[in-house]
Amino acid sequence: SFLNESAEKIVAVLKERGIDHCDTIISGLPWAIFPHSLQESILDQVYKALRPGGRFCTFAYLQGLVMPAGQNFKALLDRVFDGKVERSPIVWMNLPPAFVYRCEKAN
Repeated sequence: SFLNESAEKIVAVLKERGIDHCDTIISGLPWAIFPHSLQESILDQVYKALRPGGRFCTFAYLQGLVMPAGQNFKALLDRVFDGKVERSPIVWMNLPPAFVYRCEKAN
């Protein structure tokens, strides 16, 4: 089933369904256009929703590596996930070129 709800409420939505934690959360949200406060709020919920050792994956575009908004988002991921953040190789066939951040919650 599908939900039309803010990602800021992921923990409450899971609890309503009797789910304590997720193994994996995959996001296609446009992080670079969100204010920093919204990024923090959503990532806080993502982190709380994941089980220990759980994974969070999201994509970004190549320009995010050099633009301040993208660099700030990467720093936020590193802070939230205590540096357990990997970046996939760049997918050059995608337009614009993109990559995936893979983050892991500490055990």
